[in-house]
Amino acid sequence: MASDTEPLRIYITHLCRVDEEYGRVLEYLDGARRLQYRLVSAPGETPSASREAQRDLWRNQIQAAEVVVALSAQFDADAEAVEFQVRFAKSAGKPVL
Repeated sequence: MASDTEPLRIYITHLCRVDEEYGRVLEYLDGARRLQYRLVSAPGETPSASREAQRDLWRNQIQAAEVVVALSAQFDADAEAVEFQVRFAKSAGKPVL
């Protein structure tokens, strides 16, 4: 858990690229006063084209998080990917917003 000296580790669902909604959440977080956070999601890290490689990437990033922010707008682009990330986060005991 984050302390006064350690930033909160946040994972934002992504589809291995930065989209408009992802950017909007980053703007919100950056504008929040007194919130220290470290982003553990890295949408720019694109694995091979296989779905299993993407899942491995998401698992590793989610494991490092304290909280997961799920972006509902991404469901239109790839519902299966977002659902996987949310299900994995819940199974790993991560709170999902």
